[in-house]
Amino acid sequence: VDTLASIFRGQADFVEADLLVHIVDASSPDPDLQIASVNRVLADIVPQEKPTLYVFNKMDRVSHDLFENRFRRHFPGALFISAVSEEGPPAVRAEILARCREMEKVFRLRLPLDRMGCLAVFHRTGGVLDQDFRDSSCIATVRMREEELQRLLATEPGIKLVKES
Repeated sequence: VDTLASIFRGQADFVEADLLVHIVDASSPDPDLQIASVNRVLADIVPQEKPTLYVFNKMDRVSHDLFENRFRRHFPGALFISAVSEEGPPAVRAEILARCREMEKVFRLRLPLDRMGCLAVFHRTGGVLDQDFRDSSCIATVRMREEELQRLLATEPGIKLVKES
C-alpha cells in the first residue's frame, strides 16, 4: 500500500480529473482487497469524492457470469471486459465519454466574431452544437461543464451567456 500511495502521489493529474477510472484485475486472487487498497489510498490523496467508473478487466480469465454476478451488486454501472478482446477497449472509451457527457450542460453564448477562436476546443470535442451568425456576433450553442463556462466567461472578453426567452 505504501508503494501504491507513493505512485499515486507522484501523479497529481487524477486529483483534478472529472472521472476516475478504477481498473480492477478480475483474475487477481483477491479483487476485493485490491479495490479496498486503492480506495484507501485515494481517500488520503483526492480532496473530495470523485465519480468513479470501475472496470473489471481480464474477464477472459475468470468465470464471467459468476464473477459479474458477485461484483455487479456492489458496483452498479461497472464494466466487465477483457482488454484483449475486440469489444473491451471501445466499451471503456464509450462509457467514459457517456459519463463525461452526463456532467455537461448546454449553454447559448453570444461571442464577438473576433473571439470565435476560443470555441476551437469545443469544436474538436463535438461540443459546439449550433452557430448562428448575426451582424458582428455569433450565437453559439455549446455543450460544456459549468466550470468551463465560468472560466470562459471570466477569461474571454465580450462573451456573454444568452438568456433563454
